[in-house]
Amino acid sequence: MPVAAVLLGGCVLPVQYNTYTRSLTISGGQTVEFTFQGGGLVAPENSDVKIEEAAFKADTTPKLLVYEFAFHSKTGRAPRSVIVEDVSDAKPEILVEDYYPTLKDGRWYRTSGPKMNPDPRLDWLNEPDLSFRVFRFTIVTDDGRKLVMYYAQGYSPEGKAFLKKRLAGEVPAAS
Repeated sequence: MPVAAVLLGGCVLPVQYNTYTRSLTISGGQTVEFTFQGGGLVAPENSDVKIEEAAFKADTTPKLLVYEFAFHSKTGRAPRSVIVEDVSDAKPEILVEDYYPTLKDGRWYRTSGPKMNPDPRLDWLNEPDLSFRVFRFTIVTDDGRKLVMYYAQGYSPEGKAFLKKRLAGEVPAAS
């Protein structure tokens, strides 16, 4: 049975104005279904949290990129722990482990460690077509419940070309 989640776009994605789904296979062979609606992307959420961000972005240091992650706590209470993994490939990669999470204005936000070339985990940047990265958020709530939510980020060929130039130092660092 597919796990329901939502696809949130990055860079340039095709625009469709009807509701449609796309299934992606993640680590372990599980299929996760993501939904677009009304030309926009629907944020994954439940009664406790709403995932707001999972994106690969330029760091302030030249030739480095980081993943940024964020969610809003609907309860206003900080969870006990948060783990974010990239589950796009055969083997999951832990990007964030936060065993002392805090909220600012009800929002949790963290970045991964920096990524730079050469890194075999960045080989997806060389894929010629639209690429998707799928992130698994494992959140243990303040009352001990374990929430597992998926978030996918799409990267167009143009977006990946920009990221590769950034990693090569051909695009100035973010300020």
